[in-house]
Amino acid sequence: MSKLIHPLFDRYLSHPGEILKNFRRWKNPEVSNIPVAFVLGPPRSGTTLLNRLLLNHPATRGFPIQTNIFSPRSIYEVERFKHYAEPALVNRALAESRSLAGFFARLHEISFPDMPEEGWYVEKTPQHARYLSYILKHLPNSKIILAVRDGRDTFCSGRSAQNIPQASSVKAHARYFNSCIDPVRKLLGENDRILVVKYEEFTSDAEAGLTRIMNFLDLPVDLKKQLVPSSAEKDWRVSEKAFQRLAQPITPATVGRWRKEMTGSEIAEYNSIAGKNLLVFDYPLS
Repeated sequence: MSKLIHPLFDRYLSHPGEILKNFRRWKNPEVSNIPVAFVLGPPRSGTTLLNRLLLNHPATRGFPIQTNIFSPRSIYEVERFKHYAEPALVNRALAESRSLAGFFARLHEISFPDMPEEGWYVEKTPQHARYLSYILKHLPNSKIILAVRDGRDTFCSGRSAQNIPQASSVKAHARYFNSCIDPVRKLLGENDRILVVKYEEFTSDAEAGLTRIMNFLDLPVDLKKQLVPSSAEKDWRVSEKAFQRLAQPITPATVGRWRKEMTGSEIAEYNSIAGKNLLVFDYPLS
């Protein structure tokens, strides 16, 4: 029977008491005022690149990989954080917080005690865009950097890298693309805490793009320190197919790849599902 159940629920089935504990954390009104720059957007939209360049700045702190803290998974599953946080730190953050946002804040505060006074924590988890309303409400000093890329290019990238499950199907990926865009799109033009960064524009002029982002965070840009491709050599993921471009110069070489890699029927299907969001960001449907 367990094989018929989505893996997401395995933890809850074996630890049913955590369902209520996690629910209470989601509903707890506790607010944290730590300054966090969230890098969000559909996977394969340049979020990892932006996260790296931001963390190259001396006034920022953050984990090198995505945390997935704001997700349906239980935060009492301490093992899930092992790639970036020691169990002792996770347990301490749990003990010293009441809400999900509180846990997120305490884990960052404990992990980076040398945080500069005017600095920013940087957190990159693409799918956190789906929980934007919670983040904006419970972390009122946060700012959102929305990385956007033509959804069809992100589909091709995910299909090639084989690290995005939804990219195995045009329909599934288009719907997933929408789920990452819709929560943010509804707030565009109404919330000055959101900055849209288009992959195509950023890769064409990284200096101008990074300067715009740092101005958004009220931090001086340091192009010499931040735009350092060689820093990617310290990232163990560079050896993986999905992240090989991290060690390469920033260029728009893969922009528009969907025109060559997708069939006419695949393009038509993708456009029928995600066309509205593509047009919002001026991506042509043909």
